[in-house]
Amino acid sequence: MCGATPVFCEVDPDTLNLDLPDAAARVTPRTRAIMPVHFAGRPCDLDSLWETARRFGIHVVEDAAHAFGSRYRNHPIGAAGDLVCFSFDTIKNITCGEGGAVATNNETWARHIRQRRRLGMEMDFEPRTAAEANWQYQVVSRGFRYHMSDLHAAIGLVQIEKFPMFQRRKREIMKRYDAAFAELPGIEVFQHDLETSCPWACVLKILDGRRDAFRELLQQKGINTLVQFIPNHLQPAFASCRSDLPVTERLFGQIVSLPLFVEMTDADVDTVIQAVSAFAEHSARATVACGFKS
Repeated sequence: MCGATPVFCEVDPDTLNLDLPDAAARVTPRTRAIMPVHFAGRPCDLDSLWETARRFGIHVVEDAAHAFGSRYRNHPIGAAGDLVCFSFDTIKNITCGEGGAVATNNETWARHIRQRRRLGMEMDFEPRTAAEANWQYQVVSRGFRYHMSDLHAAIGLVQIEKFPMFQRRKREIMKRYDAAFAELPGIEVFQHDLETSCPWACVLKILDGRRDAFRELLQQKGINTLVQFIPNHLQPAFASCRSDLPVTERLFGQIVSLPLFVEMTDADVDTVIQAVSAFAEHSARATVACGFKS
C-alpha cells in the first residue's frame, strides 16, 4: 500500500521465526525496514533484530498478530520497538471480533497513524464534555477507514479482563502437548518457552512426507487440523518478487496445527494426544516393517 517491494526471507526451522542471517544477507541500500513475525506467539530474538537494524540504518516493524501476551526479556511484546502490530480477529489470543492495534515509541509516527486510520482527518474526537465537542476537522493526508468501532472495542475490553485465564489455560494445554509429543517418532515439536510466550497455535512437524496422512487420520477421529500458512512468496499476488526459499517450502510440506483453544476440556486434550500418539506408533511399525522387507 505504501509502494514498497517485499523481499521474502527464510525462516528458522526450529522456531518458524525469521532467519536473521538470511534476512541480513538480502538487505540492500533500498531496504527501509525488516518485518519479523513472532510466529505462534514465540518471540523473535529482538536484541539481534534491533542490532541488525541499527547496523543498516533501517527500522523493525514487528508482526505481533500471534504474540499478544508474550514477553521478551520480561517486557510485554509491544512495550519497546519501532512499530509493533497486533491483530484482534476471532482466532487470536484475544479478540475484538475484528480489528487490531499498532504500538510505537515514536510520537510523530503515532500522530500519523491516528490521522490515517480515520480518513486522514485531524479532529478532537474526545471532548471532555458534550458542550466542548468540536465539529470542525481538517483532512491533512490520504487515509483509511481503519478505526475500531465502539462495539468491537467493548468486546476487547472484556477480553482483556479474561486474558489471564485464557493465557493460563492455553499454557496448560501446551505443556501437556509438549510432554506427550517430545519423544514420538516421525514428529518434531518446535522450540518455545512457555514462561515467556503465550501460545497462539500448537504447530508440529510431521516428517517423512506423512503430513497429509496425519491430517487424514485425525480427521477420521473427528479432530480438525490446519496448515498455517501457505508461504506468501508462493502466492500469485507476489509473483513479481518471488524468492527461492527451499527451507520455507520444505517446512510448508511438514507443518500442521493441532486444536488449541481455551474451551478445550482435559478430555478433548486427551483425545488429541491419543490420536497423535497412535499415528506415531503406526508410522513406526510401518517403518520397521518396510525395513525388514528390504
